[in-house]
Amino acid sequence: CSSDLGKEIELKDEDVENLREYNANIEYANAGNVRAQYLAGKALYNYAKYKKFAVEQGKEAVELLKKAAVGGVVEANVLVGDYYRNKYLGVEDYTTALEWYKKGADLKNPESYWALGRAFDEGEGVTENHDRAFEFYLKGAELGEPYSMSEVGVAYYEGKYTERDIKKAYPYLKGAYEAGKDGCKCAYYLSLYYFNGEIVDKNPEKGVKILKKLCSDDVSILEDEA
Repeated sequence: CSSDLGKEIELKDEDVENLREYNANIEYANAGNVRAQYLAGKALYNYAKYKKFAVEQGKEAVELLKKAAVGGVVEANVLVGDYYRNKYLGVEDYTTALEWYKKGADLKNPESYWALGRAFDEGEGVTENHDRAFEFYLKGAELGEPYSMSEVGVAYYEGKYTERDIKKAYPYLKGAYEAGKDGCKCAYYLSLYYFNGEIVDKNPEKGVKILKKLCSDDVSILEDEA
């Protein structure tokens, strides 16, 4: 594949799959099929999101996703927000991102709750407010959103932004870990239960197993960023 700069770019398997998904849906999307607009836009955005050479693809993706959102595809809102938050595509407009996250949250989209929590946690497009962040994380966690579950679990375990309660923390951390999300954070805390015999039977071997998975996940993350 050639970039806009004329350099040959080696595509990963996931890039090829995203472009295949885009090509499979774009004709229907252009004909006005809302679901196809979402699928084509999501695939193209996932292809473009970490690639500075893919600015034009990002612009096309967000226009498709906006049409899908207006057409009633609730989960498209958070992806439009993510586009406006994306520094790689030369956007990084936190205020506009926040507007789209709020639209998704108004429709009870779990990923939008997490995105709003992150915005308040990090002060992106809004005044930093950790209490508000926790409120949104909790809403996302109650709907099973894994990153929100991780944030809520850590908050309860540490007594961060709320009263410390390791009993409340455990199911959130376990749920996030089993979903395979946010391993660097939730796996560490989950392993502590087994090392210390908190809530569960003491089982250092299981704690080590969790940490070994964490280490292997970290290696994969480092390889992807290299």
